[in-house]
Amino acid sequence: MKPFCLEVRGDYACFTRPEMKVERVSYDLITPSAARAVFEAILWKPGIRWRMRRIDVLVPVRWISVRRNEVGAVASTRNAQAAMNAGRGDLALYIEDERQQRAGLFLGTWPIACTPTWKC
Repeated sequence: MKPFCLEVRGDYACFTRPEMKVERVSYDLITPSAARAVFEAILWKPGIRWRMRRIDVLVPVRWISVRRNEVGAVASTRNAQAAMNAGRGDLALYIEDERQQRAGLFLGTWPIACTPTWKC
């Protein structure tokens, strides 16, 4: 079996911790399932199953705190259907009324090296 190693890097990353419900807080490094998804995006076949054997952090972890705006509502499908049937209606979603400010703690520049094993 031929070994693979892939270096992955980015400006920002957020591998969300499930216990943080409202604010986005990242794990300290890429999760094994996210690393597996990177390999599956490059080579996916039904008979291949990638398993991460090793994840190496190539530089010290750098954190970035970000504040961002999110819209707290979604457009209603029922209102959209009623407006389409009537030929008129108010389909607008007013962002000023639905805006929520959120904070996030993301990873800054994050080069890592992933070494998987694969199984057919």
